[in-house]
Amino acid sequence: VPAHEVRLDEVLVDPGERLFYTYDFGDDWTHTVRLEAVVPREAGASRARCTGGRRDGPPEDCGGMYGFELVAAACDPAHPDHHEAITEHAELYGDEVDPTDRPPVPFEVDEVNSRLDDLGFAGPSAGAAPTGSAEVPPGALGDLLGSVTTAPVRRRLRALVAAARLDEAATVDADVAAQMARPFAVLLTRVGDQGVALTKAGYLPPTLVKALFDELDLAEEWIGAATREEHTVPVLHLRETAQLIGLLRKHRGRLVLTAKGRTLRGDPAGLWWYLAERMPPRTRDEAQRLASLVTLLAVAAEADEEQHHGLVADVLADLGWRHADRTPLSAGTAAHLAWDTTAVLRRLGGLTDRRAPGRASPTPRGVAFARAALQTWPAGAG
Repeated sequence: VPAHEVRLDEVLVDPGERLFYTYDFGDDWTHTVRLEAVVPREAGASRARCTGGRRDGPPEDCGGMYGFELVAAACDPAHPDHHEAITEHAELYGDEVDPTDRPPVPFEVDEVNSRLDDLGFAGPSAGAAPTGSAEVPPGALGDLLGSVTTAPVRRRLRALVAAARLDEAATVDADVAAQMARPFAVLLTRVGDQGVALTKAGYLPPTLVKALFDELDLAEEWIGAATREEHTVPVLHLRETAQLIGLLRKHRGRLVLTAKGRTLRGDPAGLWWYLAERMPPRTRDEAQRLASLVTLLAVAAEADEEQHHGLVADVLADLGWRHADRTPLSAGTAAHLAWDTTAVLRRLGGLTDRRAPGRASPTPRGVAFARAALQTWPAGAG
């Protein structure tokens, strides 16, 4: 019988009865749950509470009991096997992997109960909604908050949701929309009704690359001759993004406007909204979609770029994403996963300084764009 269809009190009825629960097939953490007593619950009392415990908690994917003991010894200089554990850890995972980057978590009863509260066990009603759920919008952000398991990460996400004011309708002034969408409008105008012949390798011709580079004033952020598109990343990303979101397409060796591109070329406000609705640029990579979602939330809440890269890494780590060597994702990896979205924000003037990747802050224009992107995020997208 699927576990989610069975209540705990249907399985454990009489004191002394036990059930067994295995977490993470592979590491095989086997839990024994024993019913000690059946007593009335006081009115208003929490439905679940931790009353005590001991020992630190193991980090995710540490290799079961043996891996836990190894990491615990390697992280504790006072442990009698500390030096041997460090040596063995290096042999297993490599010298570059520091065991203290993922140490055991000290047991704190208040932290456990805080997490239970976040999961919705604080109220007296079995149907009570999780704490703070009224502030969580439906859709992808609600799904994300429901999937995150770590209380500190969930609290940070909820704080950003509150700061982002997603219950307020996103608006944009026509002049601001025109200024922000200008790079894409310029590209669409340059391609024109007749389209542009691409090079044999499928890139924009050098004359057009140079014209776009000069017209969009890209010299401050990119050094080089700016004639070959594959060597001029700002132009390359602009053109590829326009293709991914359906404004341009390649046809028989030419780059041509799509029907949507022809319609929006002279409609700055419509183009601005279309860009917001298409964030992130189309991708099948789930990690990239999640990274974009968290990035847009952080920008809407006016968090700086360094902060939201760290949060993206923490959220993805909480959801189980790892590097191939099973180490948690770094802020640098998170920045890479969200790069397409942050590059569009930079191109639209949504971040303060295009020349300072990783250190920029959202502009008011970027906040409005991110809010619009979140409010139009496709249903069911995560």
